[in-house]
Amino acid sequence: MKCAIYARVSTADKDQNPETQLLPLREFCEAQGFEVVGEFVDQAPATDLLRRTAWRNLLDQASKRKMDLLLVWRIDRFPDISSP
Repeated sequence: MKCAIYARVSTADKDQNPETQLLPLREFCEAQGFEVVGEFVDQAPATDLLRRTAWRNLLDQASKRKMDLLLVWRIDRFPDISSP
C-alpha cells in the first residue's frame, strides 16, 4: 500500500522538531509493509492554512491518486479545512 505521511510543527514553539512525528510514522509504515511515497512537513501555526504549502502539495498528490493512505501523528496536526 502506498502511504504518505504528514507532520506539522507550530512556529510558536521554536523547539519543535518534525522528526518527533515522522520517525514513529516511518516505523509504523515499515512494520505494516507500507511503501512511503511522500513525507510532507509544514512549519506553520494551526490556523494559518496559507503557509501550509506541504499540505496543499499533499492534496495535489492525493488528487492524482499517488497514495492510498495518509498518516498523521495526531488529528490536531491535520488542518481544519472547514475553517475560513
